[in-house]
Amino acid sequence: AGHPDPGLPGRAGASLLSSLRSGLFFIPIIIVLSKTIGITGIQLSQPIADVFAAIVTTPFIIHFFRHLPKEDMEIVHERTPYNRVSSETDIISD
Repeated sequence: AGHPDPGLPGRAGASLLSSLRSGLFFIPIIIVLSKTIGITGIQLSQPIADVFAAIVTTPFIIHFFRHLPKEDMEIVHERTPYNRVSSETDIISD
């Protein structure tokens, strides 16, 4: 079943958010940091790009879960390990 778009247009939105990490943040950061602090800047550029991408992506994740249909949210809760009661019959039935 298709889900209504939570804010960005489907695959294009996912591609945009993915490219934040691998290109839009990483390339400028590696250029600036390599010129300013050398090899250490190159080593730090990927984790810094990941942090920036996480900061930008977080509002989209929050928006998505707030607009998720109630039935789908119940499925998410059922599959979350913290909400499950573990027993032998539960393990066997999975």
